[in-house]
Amino acid sequence: MKRNRRGDQPQPSPSAEDTSLADEGSATVETALAMVLLMLLLMGIVQFALVEHASHIAKAAAANALAQAQTEDGTAADGNGAGAQALAQLGGDVLQHARLTVVRTSDQVTAVVHGQVLSVFPGLHLPVTAHAAGPVERVTAPASAP
Repeated sequence: MKRNRRGDQPQPSPSAEDTSLADEGSATVETALAMVLLMLLLMGIVQFALVEHASHIAKAAAANALAQAQTEDGTAADGNGAGAQALAQLGGDVLQHARLTVVRTSDQVTAVVHGQVLSVFPGLHLPVTAHAAGPVERVTAPASAP
């Protein structure tokens, strides 16, 4: 037993009953904190999946635009049409504010898709960009063998 400051009356030591009262409700607080952290982790996983999905959509649209504009008789407008159709079919709400640019020169075609990923977290704006480039297809006569 401990004595108080004046030294005349002993203080009782805390019993097991008293310490359990001090810990009462701590499991609830710990569980609530763990649930908040678990929800943030799950939301982060979903956000990562959305970024990957939007990136895949942008790459597919750029590849479709490139394939259409790359043909011998193709134009940049043909590529824009094919890419826009792919974005309409695949994009949905995941890839937002998508912009497709197709540039065709005499020997090269480039398709670029810019967009923004649907966000799970308020205020988070994640950009997505996909590039596809290749030569313009030309049909040539076979070279004669010597």
